[in-house]
Amino acid sequence: MAPRKRAPSTVPVLEEVPRALRQAIVKLMADKNLDWIPACEEAAVLIESNGKEFQSMVKREANSIYKSQFMSAMNEARNSMRAEGWDRGYLDGLGAGKEKFEAWYYCSVCGEKIAISQNSDSHKAVIEYMKEHGWGHKACHEKNN
Repeated sequence: MAPRKRAPSTVPVLEEVPRALRQAIVKLMADKNLDWIPACEEAAVLIESNGKEFQSMVKREANSIYKSQFMSAMNEARNSMRAEGWDRGYLDGLGAGKEKFEAWYYCSVCGEKIAISQNSDSHKAVIEYMKEHGWGHKACHEKNN
């Protein structure tokens, strides 16, 4: 029986590796920031597509993609809910403020309410009317009596 050849203890020279394999390994090195030996080991796992390690890598990558898409969808829903909540709160507050503080009068033609906007002609007319008819603070009227 002939003696076995010993495997070289050094890494093969890059030019000894077939060009296509060398390019694939170099791409792995760049993509994953690996040195030559770890990149070769990664390439071996990828070449053996029926191996447990490869299947495990595929599952990890699929799980990562799923989690990323799930988180994107969840963040989108969360932002939508915040926007809806803000809109609802704004409209509720606006309605409550109008109910409590809005000044208005009835239309002499149709009878519907007309809101008095600040500094409008209606607002100025109300101020003038109240001034002409002696409207004032209750306390001020009590002092004068």
